Amino acid sequence: MKHLMMGAMALCAVGVQSVVADDMLVEPTPTSVDKRSQPASVNDMLVPSLDDTRIDYLELRKDGGWFTSASVGNMFDTQEAYFTLSLGYHLDEKSSLSLQLMRFKDNGTGMSSHYEVTNKLYQTSIGISYQRTEPLTETLNWYYGGGIGAAYLESDLTMSSMFFGKFYFDDSSWSAYADAKVGIEKMINQNLSVQLGARMYYINDNDFDYDLGEFTGKFNNVYFGLELGVSYSF
Repeated sequence: MKHLMMGAMALCAVGVQSVVADDMLVEPTPTSVDKRSQPASVNDMLVPSLDDTRIDYLELRKDGGWFTSASVGNMFDTQEAYFTLSLGYHLDEKSSLSLQLMRFKDNGTGMSSHYEVTNKLYQTSIGISYQRTEPLTETLNWYYGGGIGAAYLESDLTMSSMFFGKFYFDDSSWSAYADAKVGIEKMINQNLSVQLGARMYYINDNDFDYDLGEFTGKFNNVYFGLELGVSYSF
């Protein structure tokens, strides 16, 4: 009997040790891990996200800074090219103010008595332009703005006749102008962007009184154009 009891106690001891060993081998239940405590992966460190890139663009303009821009376009009415050149400053991440120079020409033809008249108008304007930019995506914006200033107008007039030959006249004057623009801006990087937009250009007074009878020498007061531009921020 004594031997049986000792054998039973030995079996119980072996069972308890087996259970304890099994408990020690059980994998711990997974718990939530704070991702902020995990080290960043190699890809995260080498390739910034689009959100981070966008924040960099905004921060660059938010701090202010100088920029220069240029554009080339075509007037719908005259089918003539025009050019703009600007030097400006970012007031904040969405607003800018610039000094704008613009150059384009217009052609007018008509009849005066027995003469065929050709009048070429060259317009060179300088003024202040304001632009507001609103984001659409991480790298795509839309913009709108306008400006006012003074325009120097030069008129070269030619009168042609089979019997009397050609006569040349010229005149010049100053006038006020205003323009408005709207378009899309694609940001290439923190400094460089390209724009595609439309522009309306208004001249207050561009009449030249040559006193040539039926021919008045009057040009359009309003012009519309489509333009492609590039801008670089310092």
